[in-house]
Amino acid sequence: MSGHPEPAKRSALWLVTAAWAHPHWDQYLFLLADLDSIENPPPVRYRDDDTHELLVFAINPDKPHASIIQPKLDGFTGLEIQMLQPANHGFHFKSASHDVAVERVQAVVDAVRHKRLSPDTDWRTVWNLIFWDAHSLVRSAFEDANP
Repeated sequence: MSGHPEPAKRSALWLVTAAWAHPHWDQYLFLLADLDSIENPPPVRYRDDDTHELLVFAINPDKPHASIIQPKLDGFTGLEIQMLQPANHGFHFKSASHDVAVERVQAVVDAVRHKRLSPDTDWRTVWNLIFWDAHSLVRSAFEDANP
């Protein structure tokens, strides 16, 4: 064992270019993990019935990558991506299956690609409405810490 957590056995990622969304960075990484497929250590769950975690990060603009607009199901294989911290958006949510969760995130990715949704943090209220049934993992100083 390396001392690092094991990755989710079922995951998906997308890398979306949205130069219109922010003046300093133009690429965003969407990471989806099936919480039930993580064993060592077990994932933190904020609600017992949540099955998936979605995190959205801006990418270091000095290290651009080709866009990945369909879900990449083999994780980071072959990729070295530098994510800016903290995440722009993050949610735990319940899904009937991993395929359904992938479809849900694909719809969000498509909305960003078609300029109907910004991945920037200024749009956090809209993201919270889209993921109304989820536990938000990212909060600003202006939001209630105990929803």
